[in-house]
Amino acid sequence: MTVYTPSTVDKERLQELIQANLDARRYFYAKADERWLSWLWQNGFLDPIKQEDPTLGDYRPPELDYLVRMAEKCSADVVDIMLDVPISTGVRSQQAAYQFLRICRTLSAEQLARVVEKIRSERWVPLLAEEEPPLAAYEQMLKTLAEAGDYKSMVVLTGAVLSVRSKEELADKLSYTKTPFYFDHLLVTDIFPRLAAAASKCAEDAFALVTEVMAEVVLLGAQKDDRDREPMSNLDSLEQRRRLVDWGLTKQ
Repeated sequence: MTVYTPSTVDKERLQELIQANLDARRYFYAKADERWLSWLWQNGFLDPIKQEDPTLGDYRPPELDYLVRMAEKCSADVVDIMLDVPISTGVRSQQAAYQFLRICRTLSAEQLARVVEKIRSERWVPLLAEEEPPLAAYEQMLKTLAEAGDYKSMVVLTGAVLSVRSKEELADKLSYTKTPFYFDHLLVTDIFPRLAAAASKCAEDAFALVTEVMAEVVLLGAQKDDRDREPMSNLDSLEQRRRLVDWGLTKQ
């Protein structure tokens, strides 16, 4: 198959060719370059990123792999597309969110700041809880924002990372974790010292986040039956309070 440029291709003919079979579809998106991105998006060829495609089964849409590859060449355009893709539940959303995180860890602070509210509001962390935890991606993103001095965006992203589990999830007999968060090793990200640093720049946002997270955790503990209560690895109440005091995030 010859991959033409958008100015020379017939839309209907291209649709016919790439829908012939999955191999043809993969080949096209492996060969298409950044010149195709806007045309493909505007003409609906990248819609499988937004929609469930029962013909793919558990396979990832080739369109999604193409978008990841284009992030290195035209990140602003890719972020525009990401912002227009709703993330909810289902296989397609899980695949999209996971690959979007791969993109996010490579973004500049300027482009990443455009995405952090989407990550938090659409609850990507809980959505991907059953996948291999992408903690390294969040660690890189927090580092990028901190180094750029964008503390406001860093607080928003921290709020996403500190999403609290539901009582049903903690009570799940198949779950081996007792942390209220979705990540077992949060401290390796330096998330709390970074949040403390942000507090000196945007105190209102940082303290609002700390208050919100602590309230959720306290409520979660209150909902647990006393006989089933066990120490939480990342949030033993006394130890966590000591850390928050040390980092200037709360008062003694």
